[in-house]
Amino acid sequence: MYWPLAPEKLVAHFSIKIFNEFNAREPEEKNVFRGVTRNHLFMAIVGITTVLQTLIVEFLGKFFGTVRLGWKLWLLSVAIGAVSWPLAYLGKSIPVPARPFQDYFKHCFSGRRKRQDEEQGGKS
Repeated sequence: MYWPLAPEKLVAHFSIKIFNEFNAREPEEKNVFRGVTRNHLFMAIVGITTVLQTLIVEFLGKFFGTVRLGWKLWLLSVAIGAVSWPLAYLGKSIPVPARPFQDYFKHCFSGRRKRQDEEQGGKS
């Protein structure tokens, strides 16, 4: 039996992908829009992806096994994708120390390793 794809899930997936392209463009930059219009290749990729997504869901339903979405589901799908922007901003706001976190615990485990080596007769 033929089961069509749930188009709202497909559009939500595409929306998340497009919004994540903005987040991944400059990983260290909190403002994901800074300089975005200067990168013509990036703008073309986002534009083509958006147009293809719309064509697939709205007009190529028979070929891809989808059905058309109403405007409310389109807005919901785009809103789901847009959630990635504030989450990325929060993630980029978390301070990252220059010293890796595991370095704080090396001295705790290095003493244990030395004792184990001594108990085994100095063999590693």
